[in-house]
Amino acid sequence: MAAAFLGAVVGGAASLIGVYLTTRTTKEQAEAQQLAALRLERKEIVLEYLKETQDMQAFIRGIWHHRESLVKDKELSREASVRSHQMWFYQRKVHLVASKQLREACLAFTEKLDACLGFTDDPAEQIPEGTNFWLFIDAEQDRFLDTARDELGFSKIIRKP
Repeated sequence: MAAAFLGAVVGGAASLIGVYLTTRTTKEQAEAQQLAALRLERKEIVLEYLKETQDMQAFIRGIWHHRESLVKDKELSREASVRSHQMWFYQRKVHLVASKQLREACLAFTEKLDACLGFTDDPAEQIPEGTNFWLFIDAEQDRFLDTARDELGFSKIIRKP
């Protein structure tokens, strides 16, 4: 009888341990799935931002050597303004889901692209004539891309040369 009781206690304890381990494993799996879903959502937002900045770059390249026309041509100025607002909207989406490092890199890149439109009258913010567009945005673009790659976990997979 004592042996039967002891067997029941040991069997019950083993059952409780099994339930605990199963519950813990299920909880860990749920957390892993939630993290994967958040990473996927962050990736989609970063890719949306990249698409928007690509569109902005194409627009800027088209006007780069005659940016002063933005002041004179109201239609072109309106288009630049709409594109700028759209880019800032996507920057804010990144701001909602990203780390501090990625938010800062995204903000710097957005500000640099916005500066390319030359709406400011401040001489300190004017882009010198003859400046190469790609060299002008290169540092901020690279910082954003490197930081996004790190945050999304791709730099662990893709080794830089």
